[in-house]
Amino acid sequence: MSLDRRYLEKHGAQWRVQMKVPLSLRAVVGKAKLVRSLKTDNLALANKMRWSVVAEFKKVLEAAEKGLTMKGNALLEEALKFRREWEIGKDDPLAFADFDEEGPVADSHQVLSGFASDRAIEIAETIGPEEASFYHGIATGELTPLEMMVGTWLEESGCKPRQKLDYARAVSKLSVYMANNKKSASIESVNKRFAGAYVSSLVAEKVHPKTINKDVSALSSYWRWLEKKDFASANVWSRQSVPKLRTPKGFQKRAYSDKELLILLLAPGPAFLKDAIFIACLSGLRIEEIARLRVKDVSSNSCFDIGRAKTGAGERLVPIHSQLEEIVQRRVTSKHADDYLFHELPTPDANSAMERSQKISKAFTSFRRKLKVDDVPEGARQSRIDFHSLRRWFVYTAGQALSQGATGFTPWTIAQLVGHERESLDLSMTMGRYHGDDNVDALRLCVQAVNLPVKI
Repeated sequence: MSLDRRYLEKHGAQWRVQMKVPLSLRAVVGKAKLVRSLKTDNLALANKMRWSVVAEFKKVLEAAEKGLTMKGNALLEEALKFRREWEIGKDDPLAFADFDEEGPVADSHQVLSGFASDRAIEIAETIGPEEASFYHGIATGELTPLEMMVGTWLEESGCKPRQKLDYARAVSKLSVYMANNKKSASIESVNKRFAGAYVSSLVAEKVHPKTINKDVSALSSYWRWLEKKDFASANVWSRQSVPKLRTPKGFQKRAYSDKELLILLLAPGPAFLKDAIFIACLSGLRIEEIARLRVKDVSSNSCFDIGRAKTGAGERLVPIHSQLEEIVQRRVTSKHADDYLFHELPTPDANSAMERSQKISKAFTSFRRKLKVDDVPEGARQSRIDFHSLRRWFVYTAGQALSQGATGFTPWTIAQLVGHERESLDLSMTMGRYHGDDNVDALRLCVQAVNLPVKI
C-alpha cells in the first residue's frame, strides 16, 4: 500500500513539503507556493514530519488573508479620502467652515475634527476600538499607512525591477505580521522594540538568516527614505540584522571538472538548453547575456557584441568559437535583426522582475540534478556548482592553456573577454589602465585556446 503523499513532493533525492498559495494571496505572500525541505529521502519519515510544516504554512496563509483584507479595506479607503479633505482644510480654514448670517462659526479644522470623531465613535461601536483608533489616526494625518509610500519610494530608488519586487514584498510581509498581531499597519506604529520583535519572530519561525537580513535591509532602506521625507523620526531597522550561518569549511563555488562537463555535454536535453550550455562553455558569457543575445548582436567579424552588461567592463566583443558557428548560424537563420537567438524564452515586460534567463536556469538545475551532477557539502544550503560554473570552467581552461604555453594573449585578455574589471588584477595601473583593450585577434586566440573535453 502506497503512503499518503499529500503536501509532499520529491526534490532531487529528498522529500519536501509544498503548499500552493491561492492566486488572490500571491501578491502578499510573494510566491506561488510555499516550500520547505524535510532533508530526508525516507517517505515514511517525511509523512510524519510534514504536518508541523503544513500547520506553519496554513498560519502564513491565514496571516496573508488578514493582511490582504486590511490592504483592501473599505475603511482604510474611506479614511484616506477623508485625509485628503483634512489636508485641504489645513491649508484653507474656510473650505469646510460652518457659516451663519454673521459669518463663520466653525473653521475647517473644527468641522472636520468633529466629523472624524463622530465617525470613529460609530466604528468603535460597530467594528471595534482598534479599528476606530486606526481610522481616526489615518483620517487626521496622525498615522500613515505602512504601504502608502512604497510606490513613491521605489520610483525614486532607481532599483532594478527584481529588487523592487523584493523590497515591496518585505514591506508587505511586515504588514501581514502587523495585521496578524492586531497592530495597526502604520509607519508610526513601528518603533525599535516592535522591529526587534518582528525579527525575533522570523528567527523563531526558522526563516533562513539570509532571507531575514535581506528583508531587514529592504525595510532599513525604506525607513531611511521615510526619515529623509520626514515620515519617520529614526531608522528603527538599523542593527536589526541577525548573524549569518557559518559557511561550511571549504565551501566555495567552483568550475566543473572535465568528467562532470562530459556528462552535461553528452546527455540529451532540450535544444535551447544544450545550445546555451555549449555557448557558456566556449564564450564565458553570463547566463543573462546568453538569454538576451539578438541577431544584431552577432557582428560581421564573427563576434558576440555584448552591449547590455552589469558593468562598463561587461560591454565587450567576444569572438565566436569555431565550434559554436553551427549553433549560432542555426539560431540567426530566417530571423530579423531584433529577434532573439533564443526565441524559446519568454520575453518579460520592461518593468518585469523576471529575467529572460530564468527558463534556462530552472531547466539547467533540473537537468543537472537528474544527471546527479551536484556538489552540496554537509550543512550547505547550495551546490558548489551551477550554470555559472560553466563560465568558471571557461576562465579556468583559458588560464590552463596559458600555463601550458599558449601564446598571443595574456591573463588580462581573459578578464576582458569575460567582462571583469582588469584593474582588479595585479599590475592594475600598468596593465589594467595604461595597457588598454586587446584587439580582436588576441581575444580570438584566447577563445580558440579553450577546447571542450569532447568534440561536438
